[in-house]
Amino acid sequence: FKEDKSLYLYRGKPLIQHVYDILSAIFPSVCVIADDASKYSFLKTDVIADLVKGFGPQGGLLTALSHAETERIFFCGCDMPNISVGLVNHLVELSSEYDVVVPVVPKGYDPLHAVYSKRCLKHVKESMKSGKRKIIAFYPFVKVREVTVEEIRQFGDWEKMLFNINYKHEVAASR
Repeated sequence: FKEDKSLYLYRGKPLIQHVYDILSAIFPSVCVIADDASKYSFLKTDVIADLVKGFGPQGGLLTALSHAETERIFFCGCDMPNISVGLVNHLVELSSEYDVVVPVVPKGYDPLHAVYSKRCLKHVKESMKSGKRKIIAFYPFVKVREVTVEEIRQFGDWEKMLFNINYKHEVAASR
């Protein structure tokens, strides 16, 4: 992306603002996991620094679960401006009996749009200690509820809802 995509202006506001606005309409508390709290001061929410640097999203998940005041969290990337309130609520509703509730699309799991239980915390730590960098590395050790494309379709176009912007040329495609 060649710049901080979380702050990239998309439809007139930073990309992360879209995600924050959607999630703050669903949840009473939303926090951002990032190392530089000052650049997100406009969000008026808690910004928590990664507990372990250099582990990317898995380090973010570790931090989020470690600081969570609830038994479960919804965890997503800052680059998903089309999150569906209906789909997020559906994932949360399914989560009471599972450690992870995650969409599964043709490319596989979408771990950056999922609900995680605090019971995952020790498995995330173990995965990181063993050098595994993918979030899904600990999935075999917890109870996972896979949410299929067919299930997701009841909330709209799954490709649009789960789309994350990784390259500038994708911005036009996501509108």
